[in-house]
Amino acid sequence: MRAARDTEAMISISHQLPTLVRQDDRVTVKGSLTGATPGARAALELKRTAPGGKWTVVAHARLNRHGAFTLRWRVTKRELPGPVSLRVAGLRRSGAVLVSTLPVQSAIGPAAVDCAPATPPMVAIPVGSGWIVGGRIIQGGPFPGVYECDSEQYTVTATNAAGLPAATQTVAGGHSYTLVVPAGTYTLKSDFCSGTATVTAGEQTAANTYCDVP
Repeated sequence: MRAARDTEAMISISHQLPTLVRQDDRVTVKGSLTGATPGARAALELKRTAPGGKWTVVAHARLNRHGAFTLRWRVTKRELPGPVSLRVAGLRRSGAVLVSTLPVQSAIGPAAVDCAPATPPMVAIPVGSGWIVGGRIIQGGPFPGVYECDSEQYTVTATNAAGLPAATQTVAGGHSYTLVVPAGTYTLKSDFCSGTATVTAGEQTAANTYCDVP
């Protein structure tokens, strides 16, 4: 929790502001503003780190009778990728800043690209088995990095705790896999990409395979 004080007003938030958001993300910030002047409201503000950057309100909310607020920010594609600072401010009725939290260094990254939903199992699930669904995700790269479904065809294999392959599937680029396996813990491998899954009999387990790029 971060808090800052100006005269009699104090603002606090329940969780640290994010150090990375992506276009299309939804950010929720809860907190409270006490000792504020009548008509004050809370705002989530953003400032670009370029010279001359100014604080801009990206979300605002009224206070309830106890001074609590909930800020909701949908990060649109108009917010260009790059480094930013974030803070929560208490604004006077005029819009002037009454009090604010300490700025947090953050960044906006390009929108995440998810894989197409997995196809349900095409066979009857044997007793004692379940199924794994997920996709091959490329993540990382130059800051703020990417998070996107692999657009190339790939093959993924689920290997059990004994080191034996339990299921394998070749998947079209941009799509997800569905692997039917006995209940247990598995390592997912696809070239240099990996993931893990713990499967419960009769249930679906969501587990992506991640490709970390420098």
